[in-house]
Parts: sequence; C-alpha cells; structure tokens
Amino acid sequence: MDSVYANRARFDNSEESTINGHPGIRFNKVGMSCGVYVGVADKQVFSADVGVRRDVKPEYKDRCAFAEKVAGMVLSNLPPAS
Repeated sequence: MDSVYANRARFDNSEESTINGHPGIRFNKVGMSCGVYVGVADKQVFSADVGVRRDVKPEYKDRCAFAEKVAGMVLSNLPPAS
C-alpha cells in the first residue's frame, strides 16, 4: 500500500478510506464511476473500480461507497493473511 500512497498524486480526487478495517484510497471519483485501492498485506493491494450507469437504487448514488461495498465483499472471500 506504500507505493499507492506514494503515487497518490496521480489519481484524480483521491482520499484515504478504510474498508472493513483495511487501509484504502478512493480514486477517480468523477462522473459515473469510482475506484478504491485496498491494502490486504504489507506488499499486496487490490483495486475495485465501479461504474454505475443508472441510479436505480439509492445505494448507487454514492459510487465510492458502492465501490467500497464491492471491495468489502471481495475481502470477505480472501483467505486470512499468512
């Protein structure tokens, strides 16, 4: 996650976040999409990028919160760190 923090300036509209207790960064919060980087170990991250084309459900209005929800689902399916 250190490299993501170090290169954070290259992301549009980035801000720090926490997803299910893991460090995260919201990025590219523009238009219909938002992405998150999630640190899962000292040298491991994954990203989830969500694009919503229509605000069919209220939870879709905040694209970054929805991206964090998706990332949380991914986290719940990862094996514990060894």
